Amino acid sequence: MKNKKVLIDLKLKHQKFVIPRSILSMDKRLSKLGERLHNSLLGYCGDLIMGFPATLVEGSLKTILAHRALVDEQYIQLFKHLTGNTGKQSTGRAWQFLSILSSTVAPSDEFEDYVI
Repeated sequence: MKNKKVLIDLKLKHQKFVIPRSILSMDKRLSKLGERLHNSLLGYCGDLIMGFPATLVEGSLKTILAHRALVDEQYIQLFKHLTGNTGKQSTGRAWQFLSILSSTVAPSDEFEDYVI
C-alpha cells in the first residue's frame, strides 16, 4: 500500500520527460492528445528544447477547445508541472501558461474547486 502512494505522489510531481499517456482516464485517441499537450507544456516551459516555444500554448489551446474533454487534463498537467519544480524559468512559464489557460477556458464543474 505504501508503494502505491509513492507511485501516485511521483505521478503528480514535476518531471522533465513527456508522460506516456494522459493523467486522467480517457480513450486512447484523447490520451495521445494529452501526451502531446504535455510535450508542448515542457517545450513552452523550457524543459524540452523546441523551436518556436511561444506558439506551443496557442496550439495547446486550439487542441483543448476542439476537444473539451482535455481541459481538466491540461489543468492537472500544469499543477503537476508546478509541484516540486525548482526551475525558476520553468515555473514562471508554467504560471504564465496557467494564466492564459484560465482566462481562455474554465475547468469542468467537477474540477473547479481544485483550481480555485
